[in-house]
Amino acid sequence: MKACRLSLATAAAAFSDEEKKMAAEKASGESEEGSLALTVEERETLGGLDSRLFGFLNIREDGARMKTLLGKAVHCYESLILKAEGKVESDFFCQLGHFNLLLEDYSKGSLCCPN
Repeated sequence: MKACRLSLATAAAAFSDEEKKMAAEKASGESEEGSLALTVEERETLGGLDSRLFGFLNIREDGARMKTLLGKAVHCYESLILKAEGKVESDFFCQLGHFNLLLEDYSKGSLCCPN
């Protein structure tokens, strides 16, 4: 069963595929509204974030850029989970939970990481 699950590496590749798809849609004028993809730099920035930074990461005052990035990541992760019909590895859900906790969305954050 584990072979049918989406890993973090596969998700990163999917983000790259989404970027290519968006570029093609944008070039043809068929861009889907609300469609987001993470850039390589954004993925690298997010790679070092988890809920251990809670309380140290300032997203309220001058952290608007980080808050926007976290929101974008949550949207992308949720989209990938829907596309994979929930068949993703637990690490993927856990990272989504960490992002939600950093955004202070406690109900969503605790649902992703029940342990």
